[in-house]
Amino acid sequence: MKYNEKFFKTTKFAEAQSWVFAALGGASLAFFFAMLSASDQMLHATSVKFFAEPLFCISLISSSTFAFIIKISGDDAELIHRLNCSSFFGWIPVIAIWSFLFGTLAVLCAFSIALAIPAIASLAFSYFAFVTAIKKG
Repeated sequence: MKYNEKFFKTTKFAEAQSWVFAALGGASLAFFFAMLSASDQMLHATSVKFFAEPLFCISLISSSTFAFIIKISGDDAELIHRLNCSSFFGWIPVIAIWSFLFGTLAVLCAFSIALAIPAIASLAFSYFAFVTAIKKG
């Protein structure tokens, strides 16, 4: 499959982003709801306290903000593409995704390092597979 930059300028892509970022925001909020009933051990775990909580907070705000902007723009593909390519605002979706992924990794670390190792490996594999696919076109 050839990399097609035109796809990123379509309404279909804007709609997909709307769903993805709404889901990331919802999952980040669910993390905080889950913390309401978490055990003391989980509440005081270093990876949760110092990594997962701030990362899910960042993900919640950035994901929800971006999903909201997409929705109020009426899924205007041209506007969303300009925002994605913006040197300043373009970081919002990147921050939303990576903060969610690293927050999830931090939660897995709280349970077990044995869970974190395959998670890190699959994240690295997915990233390099994507980059390789894009470069090969």
